[in-house]
Amino acid sequence: MTSESGREVVDVIPAVDLYASDGDRIGHVDELNPDFVIVSGSDYFGDGTYIPRSAVSRSDENGVYLNVARDQLESQGWGTDPSAYGDSDSTDSTLLEQREQSGRADAWTETGTQDDQRIERVEEDLRATKSARQAGEVRVTKDVVEEEKRMSVPVSKEQVEIRSRSVDRPASGSDFQGGTISVPLKEETVDIQKEARVVEEIELDKQVVQETVEVGDTVRKERVNIEQTGDVEVERRNG
Repeated sequence: MTSESGREVVDVIPAVDLYASDGDRIGHVDELNPDFVIVSGSDYFGDGTYIPRSAVSRSDENGVYLNVARDQLESQGWGTDPSAYGDSDSTDSTLLEQREQSGRADAWTETGTQDDQRIERVEEDLRATKSARQAGEVRVTKDVVEEEKRMSVPVSKEQVEIRSRSVDRPASGSDFQGGTISVPLKEETVDIQKEARVVEEIELDKQVVQETVEVGDTVRKERVNIEQTGDVEVERRNG
């Protein structure tokens, strides 16, 4: 529809919810006039916030949709004082420039003369952002265990070797007597001492590796349906 000042605006259905262009609920539409939509119950604005009608992209039975995403709301400068916008024609021009700079059309808008009309088709695109979070942790702990360990140690010991040999010589009567020969024997014993030694060092280093992950989501897009009534010819060209 067209306001009294001749500017083109989109029809707004009152008593419905207001949504950002990315589908997030912004608040409730309380009132509308040719220049502003008045919003209440918003987590982003105070009650009675004035939003220019040119910021409305489309409306249906489910709600009213802005051409501004949720993360862009605070930068719009919308407030509860409509005089802060200055001239409404200037405000509309600024918002249209912001839509063009955003790289996409977020509205169905009819423009041009009666003989030359244009409808903008909207579709959503995916934009990925990255944030750092803790994925986990690695802990290295030490504990003491006992095990049985054996080793071979060479030792020496003395032993007696008894040899006998045959002789032939005269003997006297005094040679007949008993006797004992004692030979001390020695041997080595093994004493075990334990000594602690550092046998290994473990180092922990962190490094950043790059990998590619696949992400996705469901996006919406508008589809243009062309209906012909009567004897008419339609030529479609892709510009």
